[in-house]
Amino acid sequence: MNNQAFNSLRKEVSDLNLELLELLFKRGKAVEKLGDFKRSHGLPVFDPEREQQILDGIEHMEHAPYPLESIQKIYKAIFDASKDIQHLARK
Repeated sequence: MNNQAFNSLRKEVSDLNLELLELLFKRGKAVEKLGDFKRSHGLPVFDPEREQQILDGIEHMEHAPYPLESIQKIYKAIFDASKDIQHLARK
């Protein structure tokens, strides 16, 4: 691989990073709305059954080149951040 190809791949990864951030931002806004609904209906922030459904669903999806365990860690980190968003909205 030459320098031009290397730099092109780095740019591609950087562009994908921005797309991921944009999606996380959109997800965070949706989570805020979910938190508002949960709060107004007396529902708990943490829904272990929902989280498990999502984790079970990704087991059957294509996730190469990442190992399933890595994808699960990413999702669990997203779940934790989402719970933080909902807890902050309750204050």
